[in-house]
Amino acid sequence: MKKHVWIMSLLLYFGIASSLFSQQKIKVNSLTNISGVITRSDFKPVNKGLSPVARKALQKGEKPGEFKNVSYTYSSRVRVLSPVQKNTVYSGINDNGIVNVNALKNFKPSPDSIYVDPESQMVMQFAPVGDKEMIAYRPQLNEIFKEINIPLQEVQLSLANTTYTAENATVFSIGGGDDYTMVMHFDSVTYKLKKGDVNMQVALVGDIKFKMPRIEGKYSKNHGYKLVFKTEELAELRMYSTAKLKKEFKKPIWGFEIKAGDIGEATLGVFLVVDMNGEVKLEVKVDQGLSVEAGVRGGTKLGTPTSVHEIIRINPWSDVSYKIVSEMTAFAGVQCESKLKIYGHNALYIYTKTGGEVTVKTDNLNLDADAGFRVKVGGKIIKKKFTLYDRYFSLWHVSNRDFGGYEMNILEADAYRDYVIGHIMDAKDDTPYSGELTVYVKHPNGSKNSYKTTVNSDGYFAAQNVPMKKGDLVTVKVPDSPNESDAVACTIPFEKVNLFYADYFSGKAKGIVSAKVSKYEYLLKSTQQQGHIPQGFNPGGVVNNSSFNKVKNTSAVVNITKKIDEFRKNTLVYKGPVKIVAENTQTASQAGNTHNANIPRIKIGSVHGVKKNIPATVSKHILAQGQVNDPLGMFTVTNLNLKPSQMVRAQVNIEGFVIESEPVETDGLFVSAIIPEGVSSTMTYNTKSVKGSNAVVIVSAIRASKTPRGNVNMIMGVDLKHSSVVNPSPRLAEIPEAVKPFVFFNKTVPLKPVPGDPGVAIAETGSWSSSITFRSGADLFSPWKSSGHNFEYVSYRFKGVELGYKYYQQKCPACSSPDSFSKDIMNVFGDKANPYNTPQKVNVNTKVPSKQPKINNMNINSKKMNQTPIMH
Repeated sequence: MKKHVWIMSLLLYFGIASSLFSQQKIKVNSLTNISGVITRSDFKPVNKGLSPVARKALQKGEKPGEFKNVSYTYSSRVRVLSPVQKNTVYSGINDNGIVNVNALKNFKPSPDSIYVDPESQMVMQFAPVGDKEMIAYRPQLNEIFKEINIPLQEVQLSLANTTYTAENATVFSIGGGDDYTMVMHFDSVTYKLKKGDVNMQVALVGDIKFKMPRIEGKYSKNHGYKLVFKTEELAELRMYSTAKLKKEFKKPIWGFEIKAGDIGEATLGVFLVVDMNGEVKLEVKVDQGLSVEAGVRGGTKLGTPTSVHEIIRINPWSDVSYKIVSEMTAFAGVQCESKLKIYGHNALYIYTKTGGEVTVKTDNLNLDADAGFRVKVGGKIIKKKFTLYDRYFSLWHVSNRDFGGYEMNILEADAYRDYVIGHIMDAKDDTPYSGELTVYVKHPNGSKNSYKTTVNSDGYFAAQNVPMKKGDLVTVKVPDSPNESDAVACTIPFEKVNLFYADYFSGKAKGIVSAKVSKYEYLLKSTQQQGHIPQGFNPGGVVNNSSFNKVKNTSAVVNITKKIDEFRKNTLVYKGPVKIVAENTQTASQAGNTHNANIPRIKIGSVHGVKKNIPATVSKHILAQGQVNDPLGMFTVTNLNLKPSQMVRAQVNIEGFVIESEPVETDGLFVSAIIPEGVSSTMTYNTKSVKGSNAVVIVSAIRASKTPRGNVNMIMGVDLKHSSVVNPSPRLAEIPEAVKPFVFFNKTVPLKPVPGDPGVAIAETGSWSSSITFRSGADLFSPWKSSGHNFEYVSYRFKGVELGYKYYQQKCPACSSPDSFSKDIMNVFGDKANPYNTPQKVNVNTKVPSKQPKINNMNINSKKMNQTPIMH
């Protein structure tokens, strides 16, 4: 795998070429903090025009939210580009970021300087890649700012913050103050979605509402970060689609921007998300609400986040109904993505994804379906992706089978709660059956138990205290039927287990067990007599006959606070033991290193970042057992003896039903790239000397407060394989690829705690220097001779496992043309791509009504809402 340690030798060459044989001391940049290539397209003017929605909101007196009291100090190397200089660079740069030096005329950018354009928030630096070419690249934040501070504050969004909206949507606001609500209305709007060669259409009818959407945030170079999205969301949508796909589609429908001074902004994007598997016809009605505070906080050092701590408050409610043709798994809902961007860098990113999810298996004779509601929260800090919350609520389960003379629906044969619920119709005259009923449970050993119950006048029965375990089959029989119904296997109401993380440094694992939302459970608790259901009861989600198309959602409650309360009361949460199970063979990719905070690179021992196909694990062993006793199904297992790169799962065993989470690779520590400081060089006729004031590696705990210990081995240099070096450094066993190494430093130093930053330790080389001699001074003037292949090596071991990395630059300008060299860099960094936000054109078709449409208010009272903190 490639990495961003770059061509220090080229920069040294560039710095000394203009002063042949002089002994002038020149400060240079090592390019160890490159974050992308600047291309011609970056110079396109930023659209400063207001969207029609924002313009209308401003006319109404709404004010855009923005971060205030933002302060920063540029590093001593930063220079502000004048308009003339900016245009000069634009005239000489191509689409690969290569600049023609001759086209720059009187502006000669120094590789030691960083150039910023505050108007467009563009920042760039230059390095030579040929006799007449330079490359423009984007340095990291720690190179740009000596200090940066966005103080902690909560900013409320308004429609005046809107940057884009979906075509043909109607957008408006209602209320004010604590009741301020933004609404997006769809009136049979069809959107075309495309991903690769797959196309689909989704038609929308209904509303998406956000009450008091706001972002709480802070960011500093050395004193921590925080980004939290808060709102009460309501989605009353119907979605229609016919597609054959196995991909996730995201359609941006609403965008917001909160300014952070003149150096950045926080952005919020709202997306329609459709994720299916198989050939489907989808018709879904989503009626959902969510009170949410979702985000992350942590420490920072030298501009690098050093820890990740979740902040989650979730209170959902949902009713969904589906029409489905064919076997499928589908998700349809809304995703909110919030980011903090500083000078084009994605400093922080979180998302909240909510919506209906359904799994269907059918052979056109029998149907087995589970529909529910998923809430998922995650994000990305530096190079690390994480999941903060992932919970599935099963709302209803349907199994239809033909029972001969009677139409039997055994709706739930629940082995966890020991009851059987169903519905019986007399097929002869299509009327509900009422009267006595016998429930039989057949065990795998051949034994059989029977339980008496009654069926009410609406055809429903509920038999309680019916013990069942995995493998048991359930049948029912009415007195005048000669035979029992076909057997139905008992089940449990929990579908999934999610493991969020397994931390080898703190010895903790955290996750959640899915929940079941059942009106049957709630009614059974209020029933005094076994098997009795109130007359006239027709619970939502129950089918009246074998046609799945008659599934009905009867929830019509308008008050959201009441809906959330009912949803919580009707939610069944698993409480019991949970095990953490380790796999004896690693199945994670050996390419890259998730423990490093900044850069893609190769773990020590891997081969150029190629993913190794490791055989699937055969055996497992239990590491520890914990208990799920949280009212929301959360669990934390402690005192785990975990090692880095282990694959572990969470497992529960309920009445013989074993449910396991997807495997998670352990994490626990960030190990940063080498951060060199104060690098400079001098030269004589044929000797080049390089020195630095320091070089730093940060090792920090992702979640724990205890400080990492141990030694760190740091090696940095360049392989001058194309030059006539007289005295190369000795060959390195750690970097065998280096033929003529020029080693800047090779030191092993102990980690030292950072006062005031628990969980953070730093390894420092102190001042360092190195010299090398060439046979010919002329080599110093040719990039094809003085350029080389940079290398880095960081070794830090925890519990005998290597967490460090090794990098050797496979190509340099002497190996390829400047354009090819630039493309190699783009392959490393994704060509400045932002995977979470595509710039959106302002949509001129958005309807902004002068008179607001009549619409039901959200009627949310946040102060009265009983919010339960999950994690903080």
